[in-house]
Amino acid sequence: MSIRILFLFMITVLQSACNPEPPEWMTDPGEIIFQGYRSVDSNCSRCHGRDGRGGMDGENIRGALNELGANEVFDIIKFGKGDKVNGMPPLGEELNDADIHNVINYMRKWDIGDSTVTIPNSVPGLDTTRNDSNF
Repeated sequence: MSIRILFLFMITVLQSACNPEPPEWMTDPGEIIFQGYRSVDSNCSRCHGRDGRGGMDGENIRGALNELGANEVFDIIKFGKGDKVNGMPPLGEELNDADIHNVINYMRKWDIGDSTVTIPNSVPGLDTTRNDSNF
């Protein structure tokens, strides 16, 4: 009987480790996506670091909005960039347009320099009227 209880306990622990919930203080939807709490397939921090300054596999993306503009960053997130081995994978199947806008809003906080600032749900300079048929 105790082996069965131990087995059930281990299964419960493993399931919770696979789908962790974000900490209570993390309420920004873009940060939740960026940090990988929504899906391991769209975990930006895995490559770009928890603060966007880069990691083993990804570039430093702080300042990307100022350098490239919101539309270019949107396209890179949605459609990917570079080769399949070393490049940024497309996340358009894991994230919808609203999710990508939320990630961009979260990234914009880095440029402001205050992670406590509340950003509106729209991204200044991002053309939200576009659709994929324009490409």
